[in-house]
Amino acid sequence: MFKAVDRFVRSIDHCAQGRDSAVAELEIFLPAFLSEKALRRWISQDTPFGTPPAHAIFVTVLDGPFNALVLDPAGPKRIVLDRSLIEAALETYAIASDLTDRRGIP
Repeated sequence: MFKAVDRFVRSIDHCAQGRDSAVAELEIFLPAFLSEKALRRWISQDTPFGTPPAHAIFVTVLDGPFNALVLDPAGPKRIVLDRSLIEAALETYAIASDLTDRRGIP
């Protein structure tokens, strides 16, 4: 999967530079950023941005055609969460939420 993510990042870079680029395999990744600095490494233009909750991003990946979530795709430390990791995270979140609700913890 990491090679596919590298191809994806190179393809996006080529498109941003006005060069044609084709991805050999159809794999779709959702990029997300842990900070504004990481976003600016990906796109330097003044772009509006927001901070949605992780749960909403995870659900978007699973509901959409995405193979993985790529955090900070332009580096310096790229993190790839494939669908199975995201499913496990959401299951853990649901279990923790259920326990919290049953204990009356806000």
